[in-house]
Amino acid sequence: MRIAVAVASKHGATKEIGHAVVERLRELGHDVSEHDMASTSAEDLDDAQALVLGGAVYFGRWPNEANDLVDGLADRVDGRPVWLFSSGPVAREDEPPSVEEPTIAIDGTMQALDAREHVMFGGRLDKNTLSFVERAVARALRAPDADTRDWTVIREWADKIDSALKAS
Repeated sequence: MRIAVAVASKHGATKEIGHAVVERLRELGHDVSEHDMASTSAEDLDDAQALVLGGAVYFGRWPNEANDLVDGLADRVDGRPVWLFSSGPVAREDEPPSVEEPTIAIDGTMQALDAREHVMFGGRLDKNTLSFVERAVARALRAPDADTRDWTVIREWADKIDSALKAS
């Protein structure tokens, strides 16, 4: 099946998650294209039979380019299955990491695309890659340098997508 995976990633961690999903779906026999939302239009995804969209979470929201692509796709989904993922949360230094509950305003996106699922994956924070303002916010939130992405869980999610597609 032709699947498009499109990702909005500011510092690369979400892009790496998207790439892991692409690679796993290819291993499972799908024809998968990989897209950066910053340079992708809704029309670029028209030939895909299924969509996987991912966004890095900043202040509880996806980046503007992700929201712009969702707006363009809303009238073009035409019953194609859509899955969504977000990444970004890292625990404060005094809290254990948790990605159980989404901490992002995603309901509108879920509804606009009639998405089957939204999952939240852990993120990566490397303060050396942040702007001055981003570093100040990370300090204020006491967010440590960390990589909380679970590659096994990410691959298992791609397996779940594969199973759903084969069942339909």
